[in-house]
Amino acid sequence: RHGEDENDDPDIDLERNRGKLPSTPLKLITPITSFGFSAIRTTDNPGTVDYIAPSLVLSCTDRRKNKDDCGNGNGENPFRDWNVAYAIPTLPGKCRLLVRVA
Repeated sequence: RHGEDENDDPDIDLERNRGKLPSTPLKLITPITSFGFSAIRTTDNPGTVDYIAPSLVLSCTDRRKNKDDCGNGNGENPFRDWNVAYAIPTLPGKCRLLVRVA
């Protein structure tokens, strides 16, 4: 990409500016408390999100190879993946984020 500024790439811009990302629709399954909350994510690939205060987020996503596969054996091998995010405070208002995808 000679002569182009890599900052013009929209994917790089989204990675750098999370404010441009759409919000994720959640339906609470527990109330929000000082200990955290649990919710169901109502996206194309549904799943669950658990926030365990003060710094742990567990997110499970149910993936399907096609929209007709609901995980009941009629489709093409659905699978589930996990994202684990843990924030370690470093300075006031700042943290180091550790993420594991499994």
